[in-house]
Amino acid sequence: MKNTPIDTINNTINFAKNLHNNIFADLSLTNNKTDIDNRVNDYYLNNQNFRDRREWVDGDPAEIIALGCSNTYGLGTPQDYNWPSIIESKTGKTVANLGICGASAESNLNSFLLYLDRVGKPKYVMAFFADYLRYSHIVDGKLYNVDGPEARKVVSFVRTADYITGEINVKNKIIKLPGDAMDLIPAQESLHQYIYSIYLIEKICKFLDIKFYWGTWSEITQNIFTKNLFLEKEFCLDKNNNIESLPLNLMVQKNSNYPDCHKEDQDLVNNLIDKIDFFKHKGGMWFVGSDGSHLGIHRHYHIAESFIEKIEENK
Repeated sequence: MKNTPIDTINNTINFAKNLHNNIFADLSLTNNKTDIDNRVNDYYLNNQNFRDRREWVDGDPAEIIALGCSNTYGLGTPQDYNWPSIIESKTGKTVANLGICGASAESNLNSFLLYLDRVGKPKYVMAFFADYLRYSHIVDGKLYNVDGPEARKVVSFVRTADYITGEINVKNKIIKLPGDAMDLIPAQESLHQYIYSIYLIEKICKFLDIKFYWGTWSEITQNIFTKNLFLEKEFCLDKNNNIESLPLNLMVQKNSNYPDCHKEDQDLVNNLIDKIDFFKHKGGMWFVGSDGSHLGIHRHYHIAESFIEKIEENK
């Protein structure tokens, strides 16, 4: 007897569920280290494979959700020293870290919608976006991002669990397509996706009465908004949601020690953090993450400080 349309739909749903379970069966690790940062830091994954000790529980949303890429995920820093964790420890508010390595603004939008659907509504959404040239697109059924200042490298969309050691080889995530990324995706299209993704997050937050604040670690991207787009009378985004004070120029070079930050250390030690944090990590991950190419703890504190100021303004 032939399957009915309902049978076909049910079989498809069951196949999808089994496929999802099989794919993530070996990824739901609770504590592991990764070769990408020389096995220095522990990476705790929650029940949705985000780098967060807080599980996703339907009807129990965190007060704050943090969106972003590897600089939100905290690649190269201890679990408690990425900016979402610092906000939680300094404010006492619960924070869910939705950072995904390699994420574009569009993939941050998708994570936000997923959280609303599976968990509930937070009070704040705080986003630290990558540069506008990081573009999500589908090729042969796979999701890719255009990445880098010249948009000439194409990398796959990287789930949090992909950075945990095991059968997954992170280096294999670099995929070369038959053609230059610049030929495939014009920069203007990437900027359009960037603006539209932030626009949707902003409007959903406004509708649901959620406070939304965002910034970027890319100076080029920030300048596009502050020196051009926000000056347009009919521009769709609210300038009040943008945080210009977030640290810029964060394209970290290996072995860099952020010489411009030395003069700020004493203020940080006195006003924001316990002295033991500074002296414990000053020789290691204070300026640059343990992987040698991501933010050090120092920068994460400054990012957290900028977002905390916005929370204080709304008390």
